[in-house]
Amino acid sequence: MPNEETSSAIELRDVSILSPQTTDEIIARGVNWSIFENDFWVVCGFSGAGKTALMLTAAGIQKPAEGDVFIFGKNIKYLSEDELANLRLKIGFVFEGRGNLFHDLTIGENIVLPLRYHLECSTKVAIQKAAVFAEFLGIEEYIDFFPDEIPSHLLPRVILARALITEPKILFVDNPMRSLDVSQERWWIDKLLKLLKNKDSPAKQLTTLIVAVSDLRLWINHIHKVAVLSSKGYKYFCKEEIKEDIDSTLKELLSGVDGNY
Repeated sequence: MPNEETSSAIELRDVSILSPQTTDEIIARGVNWSIFENDFWVVCGFSGAGKTALMLTAAGIQKPAEGDVFIFGKNIKYLSEDELANLRLKIGFVFEGRGNLFHDLTIGENIVLPLRYHLECSTKVAIQKAAVFAEFLGIEEYIDFFPDEIPSHLLPRVILARALITEPKILFVDNPMRSLDVSQERWWIDKLLKLLKNKDSPAKQLTTLIVAVSDLRLWINHIHKVAVLSSKGYKYFCKEEIKEDIDSTLKELLSGVDGNY
């Protein structure tokens, strides 16, 4: 039913998840997952486990093959494309890698795209907001540069700024520290924690954070909940449950062993 109630911010019920690459291959069935306001989830698993597909489905970017996805209490299967687009403005998504940046646009122009396209924001207001987020993320000096003209390790920060510019309530971040050095890894952890705690952050509406990672060790002291993806399926833990009910995949992720599922 369209008005079926749910107390979670996002809820997956008996969902079959499609591969983002082929869009017709089901990579997981019967997935149930509830994300509540003020949650901090880390989604972990080895390469190919389905982390990105799970996050895209939960964010309403990729529709499930089967089952129901509720976002802020609304079942997305009953929404029009315009209704779904408006709902997704409350959700920020930081895509892995270069995140489909437009290389013929400046950093500032890339950041404000959601404001100009979805909210018809004036140029003046959009530029002002972009400057605030660029300063918060340490990329203000590059705002008039093109993506190919700035250090590659800063490109994910541009994608983060673009995801935050609409001031979402929920933020998904897909593998933000891929190919980064230790100092950059620390920057991402510290900055995401500041965002979640609204500590000197311009993203005042943000309450909920979901981060996909391959190395759980860096996050274990900060997270609230863990979703573990493996060839055996999906499993969820609260932080205090990890030591009590630790499966083989979780052990390997905490010991830094890599693999491929």
